[in-house]
Amino acid sequence: MFMSWLGYSSYRKIQWKAAAEKMVQRLPRFTFYTLEGKPFTSASLPPGYTALVIGHFDPDCDHCQYMAGQINSHPDLFTHTFFVMATSADSASVRRFAHRYQWVGRENIQVVLDKEHSFYKSFGTAMVPCFFVYNRDGALKKKIPGEIKIEHLLD
Repeated sequence: MFMSWLGYSSYRKIQWKAAAEKMVQRLPRFTFYTLEGKPFTSASLPPGYTALVIGHFDPDCDHCQYMAGQINSHPDLFTHTFFVMATSADSASVRRFAHRYQWVGRENIQVVLDKEHSFYKSFGTAMVPCFFVYNRDGALKKKIPGEIKIEHLLD
C-alpha cells in the first residue's frame, strides 16, 4: 500500500512540475499587493518593459540583499526592465528593505507582498530567490533559481 501511494505521489509531483514549467512560458496571471495594500496584478505591468519577476525574496536573506545592492549599483543597465519583487515576509521588514535600497517610488521597481502565498501556484517554485525574465511580449526568456551574479542576469 505504501509503495503504491509513494509511486502515485511521485507521479503527481512530476505531472505538476511539467504543468508548472509549461505555465510559466508566458507571464502567468498573478495578484500581489503593494506596500500601500493595493492589488498589483500581471495586468499592472507597464508596457514596453522587460519584466523581471523576483520571487520569494526575503529582506533578511543575504542572497537577496546582495542582488538588491547589485541592482542598485547598475541602474543604467536596467532602464528598460521593470522589477516585480514579490515576498511573503511581514510588511514592516519589507518596508525597511525597500527604503534601505531606495526602491520606494522608483518607476521601474514594484515591491509587492504575497499575502495569499500564491507565488508558488503562479510560478511553480518556492526557491529563494528565483528570477523570471519575460520579454515585452510576455514570453519567458530565462528562469534562474537562486542567487546569480549581475552579469548572468543581463545575458
